[in-house]
Amino acid sequence: MVRKIQDLTHNPQVISVAGQLSLTQLAAMIDGAKLFIGVDSAPMHMAAALNTPCVALFGPTKMQHWRPWGNNNTTIWAGDYAPLPTPDSIDTKTKQRYLHAIPVSDVLDAARSYLHG
Repeated sequence: MVRKIQDLTHNPQVISVAGQLSLTQLAAMIDGAKLFIGVDSAPMHMAAALNTPCVALFGPTKMQHWRPWGNNNTTIWAGDYAPLPTPDSIDTKTKQRYLHAIPVSDVLDAARSYLHG
């Protein structure tokens, strides 16, 4: 999946460190970043805790409970774009994912708002 995402960037300067960092190293990388874009995950919570600007993407999870806290983040919920099942009814053993409902343009707009003020 990481390789596919990398290939879609069409930018040879994009590198992946997926699976290569300890949690401490990941935290240091996030702390030095200008922006974090990611899904509801431990790294997203690290970004929020480190006050790194964050664009957090949520599917059918309990967003109000798990969203990043603080003022330096934007949460984008797939449910604003398409119907989602309730969080407790998700079958994680299927290939069905819901984040594809979020338009790339909305993620880019959110990212640009942090990078260009």
